[in-house]
Amino acid sequence: NLFYHSARIPLVGRGPGIGGGRRCDSLCYQHDLNPTLLEMAGAEAPGGDFKSLRPAFDDHRAVVHEEIYGNMQLARSSDPDTPHQRMIRRGDHKLIRIAYRGFERWQLFNVVDDPHELRDLAECADQATLLADLKQRLAHARATADDPMA
Repeated sequence: NLFYHSARIPLVGRGPGIGGGRRCDSLCYQHDLNPTLLEMAGAEAPGGDFKSLRPAFDDHRAVVHEEIYGNMQLARSSDPDTPHQRMIRRGDHKLIRIAYRGFERWQLFNVVDDPHELRDLAECADQATLLADLKQRLAHARATADDPMA
């Protein structure tokens, strides 16, 4: 699933040019490793959505991605009846959409204040603007990624 314990996987790096004992909370993708390693080797990285993590090695306040998009489904299929989840993380918040055979549920979490995602904020009236913004961002991310469920 796309809850914090599954989707927040720490990336640990060690090697020349990577200072020890530092931590950076920047969002990243696993696929950011390719441009990172190419840059560190002195080669040109291909363009695209994935970025070098080098700025995060140099500055613990660096922001590599403003937001990240994730997806999960139980079977490779474009059939909307296939159980699937999509999420977007931006800043302290993560929005998850769960869908299955016409069922749809939205969950919104503040992953900094609630790291175990126990308090769903999606139904909180004071979060309506944030919820709408993240839903729009998720729809854009899904379209950009050619998500077959979009």
